[in-house]
Amino acid sequence: MVTTLATFAQQFPVENTLWAAIQASSHTEPEEQRAVARAIVKDILSSNAKHYLNAYYHEAQQQYPGRPFAAYNISLFNSMPQFAKRASKKRAKTVLGWVHSFLSEAGETELLEAFEAALSNQLPN
Repeated sequence: MVTTLATFAQQFPVENTLWAAIQASSHTEPEEQRAVARAIVKDILSSNAKHYLNAYYHEAQQQYPGRPFAAYNISLFNSMPQFAKRASKKRAKTVLGWVHSFLSEAGETELLEAFEAALSNQLPN
């Protein structure tokens, strides 16, 4: 079954080298890398799709009550995706599609499924 976020990822693909950059960075432990990935998604949503941040934050807190996020190396900013400055449905879909692709690549499928379930009534058409 193809999910809505997966559809957004297919319709609005974004070049993504961020997961490889995280793995090559000073963050060496797999759990730390995944916590960094979750933190980056939180920051991307905060700056590009605020409407979906609370649902993501809540689901991350539910699944990782001890350490849902980790501080990350500033050098990772160079690998972060850039999105259109103007808020629009297309930008929201592009950001959500990137979140799907990135969290899938980072192995965060349970968090991704919970996030999408939490968004089911808020997703743009």
